[in-house]
Amino acid sequence: MKDREMALMIIEKYREIIPEYHHFVETIFRDTTRVVRINRIRASTSYIKGRLKDLNIEARELPWYRDALLVFSGKEKLAKTLDYHLGLYYIMDLTSLIPPLILRKYLGDISLDIAAAPGGKALMIAEFSHGRGIVIANEPDSNRYKALISNIDRMGYSNIFVTKLDGRRFPKVEGVGTVLFDAPCSSEIHIKRISEIRDYLNGNIYKRYSRLQIAILYRLYEILTPGSIVLYSVCTFNPLEAEYVVMKALETGYEVLSVPSIPLKFTSGIESWNGIEFPPDIEKTIRVYPHLNTEYGNPGYLYIALLRR
Repeated sequence: MKDREMALMIIEKYREIIPEYHHFVETIFRDTTRVVRINRIRASTSYIKGRLKDLNIEARELPWYRDALLVFSGKEKLAKTLDYHLGLYYIMDLTSLIPPLILRKYLGDISLDIAAAPGGKALMIAEFSHGRGIVIANEPDSNRYKALISNIDRMGYSNIFVTKLDGRRFPKVEGVGTVLFDAPCSSEIHIKRISEIRDYLNGNIYKRYSRLQIAILYRLYEILTPGSIVLYSVCTFNPLEAEYVVMKALETGYEVLSVPSIPLKFTSGIESWNGIEFPPDIEKTIRVYPHLNTEYGNPGYLYIALLRR
């Protein structure tokens, strides 16, 4: 069976909840647009833009975030440059910029990225916190932990510390007031890479990740002080890992906050799925779909919920 046919089998179940479904399908099969986020401690945006131009890499500045360049051609060269290996920039999906930008105004003395690898979002938060706060970047998976360490070493931030702990048993750390939980998930935005579809078709993968995400959010509720902020995000379309998880967070005691204005188009969280009616506060959560933002090509996808302990 061809990759596209397998992918279509997996996502067909979302036809009724994803707006402009046919346009959505066309968009997710395009190559994902990449951005270069500049390490402002080591380089300027204009310097990196000039260096990329010399390598025939076409990039333009994002109007809403001065420290990132949107790459249109030559992205296969980005990880091969001297500037990359010297930590002058980090390569990431466009949508990955959004969670740290949302959290920026909430950052305090200590922030936690509970599932940090490969590190792009944690490093961005570290830059926002430079000179006034520290970041704990946690990653329990051994292989992903190595990638996280490598990226942090390469980028050279001095205010980021790494732990290797199961998020379901993460210890209480005094002073943590902001948490990014970009959760391990079924990653359906990368559907072109999926080689084994059985768990997707029988639903087991969604149930497995949903249970894990709920357990980690519950642990965060136990160890955080009232008023702490948690941003939960996933790059999968399935509501069992998105709206359902937030519903369970509400039952635990979290409050859902409205997501502040972001520079990408989105829809609100859905009202129901497979007979499950979600509470009204789920409408405060957002789904940032790639086909609603095609001025950036295929910028990726995220479901985002902003929670308060």
